[in-house]
Amino acid sequence: MNSTHYSNYDLERQRQRLEALVQPQPSSPLMQALQQFGQGLVRFLTGGQSPCIQQRWHNGRLVWWVYDPISQRRQRFESEDELRIWLEGRYYE
Repeated sequence: MNSTHYSNYDLERQRQRLEALVQPQPSSPLMQALQQFGQGLVRFLTGGQSPCIQQRWHNGRLVWWVYDPISQRRQRFESEDELRIWLEGRYYE
């Protein structure tokens, strides 16, 4: 029973971290440019190993776009659970 408790706790912490990472896209081109500049600066200062996660609306549904600087690939996820599974797997590869 304790392992289920810890598992739920870990999942809740991961959900909170994902929510902190995901931000809606700014509407103006200036805001988009500033956000991209800021993300680039953070990647430069932190070594650029962390994935960049963006949450967007596509055809009336919320999707997550992730850029992985290690593989230099961009991926789209249809659910937060899919994204979480990918993030967990990324650290075990």
